[in-house]
Amino acid sequence: MARYLVVAHQTASSPELVERVKAMAYAYPAPEFVLLVPATPIRDLLGWVEGEATEVARRSAEHAKARLEEAGAKIVRSSVVDASPLVAIDDELREHPAEYRGIIICTLPIGLSRWLRLDLPHRAERKFALPVIHVVAAPTPATDMSSPVKFDTMLVPLNGSLSEVILGPVTFLAKQLDSRVSLVHVSEGTENDAEAENYLDRVARALRQEGLAVDTMVLAGEAGRAIVDCARERSSALVAMATCGRGGGARAALGDVTTQVLDACPCPLLVARPRPGDPEATLHRISRLVVPLDGSHVAEEAVPYAEELARQLALPVTLMDVISVSCQQGAKVSEPAVTSIEPGRGWRRSFSEHPLQMESGLDVSTTSYLSDVCRRLIDQGIDASWHAPWGAAPDAIIEHVGQDDGNLIVMSSHGASGLDRASVGSVARAVIRAAPTPVLTVPAR
Repeated sequence: MARYLVVAHQTASSPELVERVKAMAYAYPAPEFVLLVPATPIRDLLGWVEGEATEVARRSAEHAKARLEEAGAKIVRSSVVDASPLVAIDDELREHPAEYRGIIICTLPIGLSRWLRLDLPHRAERKFALPVIHVVAAPTPATDMSSPVKFDTMLVPLNGSLSEVILGPVTFLAKQLDSRVSLVHVSEGTENDAEAENYLDRVARALRQEGLAVDTMVLAGEAGRAIVDCARERSSALVAMATCGRGGGARAALGDVTTQVLDACPCPLLVARPRPGDPEATLHRISRLVVPLDGSHVAEEAVPYAEELARQLALPVTLMDVISVSCQQGAKVSEPAVTSIEPGRGWRRSFSEHPLQMESGLDVSTTSYLSDVCRRLIDQGIDASWHAPWGAAPDAIIEHVGQDDGNLIVMSSHGASGLDRASVGSVARAVIRAAPTPVLTVPAR
């Protein structure tokens, strides 16, 4: 008798899944079904207490089993597994080999489904060599329909002519995204508030002539903290600022205020630095998005932002994953090189081989990973390509974007090395400090 593995979570009792299973249940010969519900948090992965995800999954599995049996499906077993969906499927197939004819995976639509962001249906089909039936369930009224990615409001701190280099990309983006721009100046010490207001009004008038909706405000306090607090209180979708403000161009590549905002900003931060030799030059167009990845899910948190920008701005996307392992010539190595890589899919692979074999393995793994992510974007109608150079990650990224003035880097604040709440990752910080084009950093959860 044919048997199918049904994998779902909050969509497990959806009408779409029930109808699909019902149609299969009345076929001849009638198949059996095993229901698998991974106990992974539905929305905010950091907001769940211990055991809560398992309890939610258990209730979902009970309700789904009842609905499917009412529809005439023979459910031989239902399981709640405290694991990611891919690991849960792998464990089930290892325990019950050669039983299944296929896998049914039910998800929410693109834009709402984390499983689709992880390309679960395609990955399961490749990994397990079984046909995968992908069922898309309509969100229920309780489902959050709002996109997690928004660019409707921009908070723009200004404190002088060098800080105004950010106005070029802000003007371009705000026009295309229909964003409201809030200009902010933080008064320091005995600074005259009236002069600050006049300064902001002058800049605002120029932006309004470009057709932008602009408001202004003067804040008091320590600049970095005031900007972060303002962004949090106003629920700003984006903060945009120069990497150095008044007097900072030659003194430092990354000003103190920008560093403070970068480390604590609750929303994506768009930064641009004054150009050497022409510090007041500004970028007025964006023609391509460059998304650095390193194979980790943390780095992939920037992908939805690139997707949304690419969709709204009709821009192409280039994915980058820099292969940074250094290999020497085999004749000079007496012992095999050993390293490990993690191409962001939850698995780790080790090489204890000749360096040239290791290099080949790293290259294949990286390009395969980039191809997978690239195809996900292409499937959504986005013009996407990928690039996998060898070298040091910051240098390779900076060199690549320097070939075109119209590039915008979109990257997570952290990567595979993990999260450190006290600071931004070293690669992101190095790119921001030296990139010749604007950088949009997405705070990693």
